[in-house]
Amino acid sequence: VDGVFDPGEFGFIKEENYTPKEFQKDSINILIVGIDYEEGRSYEDGLGLTDMVLVSNFLPKEKKLNLLQIPRDSYVGEISGSDGKINSLMRTGPNKSDPINNLVDVIVDQYKIPIDRYISLDMDGMKAIVDTFNGIRVYVPKDMDYAGSKLPAGWQWLNGDQVEFFVRNRKGVGFERSDIDRLENQRHFYSALFRRFLNLTVTDMMNLLPVFEYYCNTDIGMKDLYDLAFSAMSLKAEDVVFCRVPGATSSNGWQADPYGYERSFFIVDVYGRGDEENPGVAWLLNTYFRTYGEQKTAEQLNFPQVTIPSNVTLYPPVVRDM
Repeated sequence: VDGVFDPGEFGFIKEENYTPKEFQKDSINILIVGIDYEEGRSYEDGLGLTDMVLVSNFLPKEKKLNLLQIPRDSYVGEISGSDGKINSLMRTGPNKSDPINNLVDVIVDQYKIPIDRYISLDMDGMKAIVDTFNGIRVYVPKDMDYAGSKLPAGWQWLNGDQVEFFVRNRKGVGFERSDIDRLENQRHFYSALFRRFLNLTVTDMMNLLPVFEYYCNTDIGMKDLYDLAFSAMSLKAEDVVFCRVPGATSSNGWQADPYGYERSFFIVDVYGRGDEENPGVAWLLNTYFRTYGEQKTAEQLNFPQVTIPSNVTLYPPVVRDM
């Protein structure tokens, strides 16, 4: 990126050019959040809702990347200023100077996994990335038709606006599970975007720089960013694993809203139902995300205590490689 950032008349400090190398740490957990601004809502301090929440566990030396999808409607308990959902924490929590910590603190407390760094990207930035690539090839798992927007099932080349519909929609025929179906679509998008990033050209990188500068926030230092990207380039598809937090939503007459207002909530399943098909989040975290630090039992996690009735459908972790 030499020469992209113009220092003006002050010139450059003399130093050796930096050459990216393998990231030196054995493991790093990066929180990735997608910021959404829905029409008709007001947003304090310009902060939107974190409607995409991903915890990425990257092991550079082992060439492995594990991604944990946390549903936007996950119930996090009665936190001051919050409506009880994880996606509102960043803008409504008590920490106004470093609002990302409102989200990080709850994830660390409830999931008992450390968060080392974060990256945020708002929805317009995601669209800009796709349009910078002149579209991206995505697998659409089912026909989509809602509010005038349509996408046929199968492999499709999507532009930025189409991708926005693809990852945001949770209504219409085939989307009776709401956020669960949306998470499935987002998984297909992440996979497509990752494949595209593994084939970046120098021109792609130059074109993406202003997009990231304008739409992204991160506390990762520039040299670490280079090293992480350099290490990620050697990942193979089978070494990237997607996991979804297991749990339940309103179904079979059960209203999952602990406040009794019949709102859409996702209740995290801590214990599972004692069989291989329905393991709880404790098993998932120990298997894929405790790559440093000790294992934790379900009793050591700190999720709000909400009993999921035995007749309610549980959505399992759904662990798949890319």
